[in-house]
Amino acid sequence: MPRLSLIAKFSIVSLALFAVIGALLGIGLTFQFEQQAIEQQKLTVAAVVPPVVGPYLKDDLLANGAGGQSYTDIERALSYLGGSGLVRVRIWNSLGTVVYSDEANLVGTHVEPNHDFIEVLSGSTAAHLVPASSTEDIDQRGYGDLLHIYAPLRMAGKSDISAVFEGYYDAQDLSERIQYTDRFLWTGIGFGFLFLYTALFSLVYNASGKLTRQNEENSRLYKAARQRLAERLKAEEQMQRQVERLAALRNIDIAITSSLDLRVTLNVILEQVCTQLHVDAASLLLLDRNSMMLTYSSGRGFHSNAVTETSIRPGEGSAGRALLQIQDIGVMPLNNPEDMARASLLAEEEFAAYSVVPLIAKGQVNGVLEVFHRGPLQVDKEWISFMEALAGQAAIAVDNATLFTDLQHSNMSLAVAYDMTLEGWSRALDLRDEETEGHSRRVTEMTLKLARFMGMSEAALLHIRRGALLHDIGKMGIPDAILLKPGPLTDEEWAIMRKHPTYALELLSPIPFLKPALDIPYYHHEKWDGTGYPGKLKGEEIPFAARIFAIVDVWDALRSDRPYRSALPKEQAYSYIAQQSGKHFDPEVVDAFFRMQMPTHLHPQPALHPRYTIPQSPHKTKILATRAD
Repeated sequence: MPRLSLIAKFSIVSLALFAVIGALLGIGLTFQFEQQAIEQQKLTVAAVVPPVVGPYLKDDLLANGAGGQSYTDIERALSYLGGSGLVRVRIWNSLGTVVYSDEANLVGTHVEPNHDFIEVLSGSTAAHLVPASSTEDIDQRGYGDLLHIYAPLRMAGKSDISAVFEGYYDAQDLSERIQYTDRFLWTGIGFGFLFLYTALFSLVYNASGKLTRQNEENSRLYKAARQRLAERLKAEEQMQRQVERLAALRNIDIAITSSLDLRVTLNVILEQVCTQLHVDAASLLLLDRNSMMLTYSSGRGFHSNAVTETSIRPGEGSAGRALLQIQDIGVMPLNNPEDMARASLLAEEEFAAYSVVPLIAKGQVNGVLEVFHRGPLQVDKEWISFMEALAGQAAIAVDNATLFTDLQHSNMSLAVAYDMTLEGWSRALDLRDEETEGHSRRVTEMTLKLARFMGMSEAALLHIRRGALLHDIGKMGIPDAILLKPGPLTDEEWAIMRKHPTYALELLSPIPFLKPALDIPYYHHEKWDGTGYPGKLKGEEIPFAARIFAIVDVWDALRSDRPYRSALPKEQAYSYIAQQSGKHFDPEVVDAFFRMQMPTHLHPQPALHPRYTIPQSPHKTKILATRAD
């Protein structure tokens, strides 16, 4: 059964309500009019009858009843009232005995007073419409309704009620007037209420129409608002997802730029893959270009180690096809063993969905990114695009790590090549001057040992090593006649020989990576007291590396054979070093040199430095000038 509309419900309810109200109003008005008509008739009787009957009331009549002449007089007086429709008359005394009746046989009859009778004795007039059939005499049943009236009677000259008049009047005219009035009232009420109902219905219908249209408009606006709200919530959700994904890419970028460990970076990427793509597990397979196999590199979310045994040829399984074809493999079920070459290894993982994307950086395929899920995986274009972005980040990380490793290898190879070149220059210089063969290697090793003993950093040691190897590179500019002269040099030859630090500076300074190593080649002939060359620097003006090397250079010259002298014993060499402390050499470096070279009980003891102990020699040692000077 179809549901009624609001206007239909209102129509039924309002119609029923109007009908009930109209009926009640009609009944009320009809009853009121009837009572007014009866009341009017009652007042007429009360006004007419007592003056007509009152003069004939006597005490004897009221006590014994009408009879003879008194009966005739009352009957004649009442006959004047016949035109008013009076059809029956009775007169009662106050005790309830009939003293007169149009039926003479009823005179003297006594009845119990009823309510109307008692009410009349108090001075009121009572009247009721009754059907003629309810009267005692059958001959009066030809009438319709009768107006039954009780009225008080008083004897002439008295104010007390002496008797009660009971009369029946033909109420046909009254009934007709009442019926006419009823019809008029009911018709008026019907039309009035119909008009009111029609007007109200019209108003309600119009209002309902407006309300319906407003409701439809409100419904349309509500649906539009709900749609806009849904779109806004969806947009906010998408925005939140985009923010989270941008944050994930940012975290990956930070991991790529801040860590040189590829495993750490890949673990960060896989964590973001599982979190942002809402998958249970993910793995990265990298291409080994030597074996041309895809092998496991990193994974997350696996319950077993089966995936770590992965080794796939390009074109084999979904991962191999993605690598070979350089295209994504969309989300696919894992219920077909042919979908993956290693499905048997992952059977215990109970994966239901799988997808793979190749890792491409700079047009080169480095591997694949795989994702696994243990239930149905619902994806869209945005999901696939973000997976490709994550795969791109992983490819960049792998490419950066590969480039960094290759660069490290290249730098290491280049550094080795530099060092080998420097060693080659040093050996070439030693081969040119046979008397100093091996000198560069020895002083380099000893200088590094002393510098490390004095706490210099490994970074500084690298430049000290290069400077030590090339300390005499400037002698490449010295003529062989001077450099290889077997005897002492003249002052002019010494002037030329002492230019070799300047030649070293001119030769090495154009080479950027050798600039930090110039302290030794250029300053190693400077002396602590300022008498050295080429700049006559004094004290701590001399670079620290050059102060360290100066001792080692002189020590090796003293301990090596020369054409013009033999190598000095250690004691004499130590004695010379000690004597030159504060003159040629930095006292602190001398102290470190002795602590590194000798046990404490063998320390020499020059006059300037009483903390050293110099072993006694049977004869005075004469130190000759060497080519190291």
